[in-house]
Amino acid sequence: MIKKAKPFLRWAGGKSWLINQINEIIEIGSFNQYHEPFIGGGAMFFHLNPKNVSFLNDFNSELIDTYQCIKEDVNGVIDELKKFENTEECYYKIRAAKLNSPIERTARFIFLNQTSFNGIYRVNLKGEYDVPYGKSKGSFLNKENIIVAVQYFAN
Repeated sequence: MIKKAKPFLRWAGGKSWLINQINEIIEIGSFNQYHEPFIGGGAMFFHLNPKNVSFLNDFNSELIDTYQCIKEDVNGVIDELKKFENTEECYYKIRAAKLNSPIERTARFIFLNQTSFNGIYRVNLKGEYDVPYGKSKGSFLNKENIIVAVQYFAN
């Protein structure tokens, strides 16, 4: 049995507020396919834990690339995330970095998401991520949850 995963990304406009109400409407596991047009942080997907085929989409290609990359190499992403520190200096250094490998870009996306102001995703007219540092304390890496979350992507 798969442990219950929670979203490992924060997402403005997320659907976690809807989870209590959805249990009154949908019987978990009572559907053949799951379609999520705006996955965001994935609160609904992780809560429902679809056992059948799932179609996860979003307009944000960096977000979809992140989900795809952790599905393919979760340990590589975690190893890359371990190199980062939750400091303002590290945040701005990583935010400004132009990274080439999918693993580096995924780690960057997760790190910025977890340490930015309110987990907002915003880019400027040049397509550059421009959210300020959030001054959050503690760890930005929940390794166990990311590993459990990857198991949800099997279908």
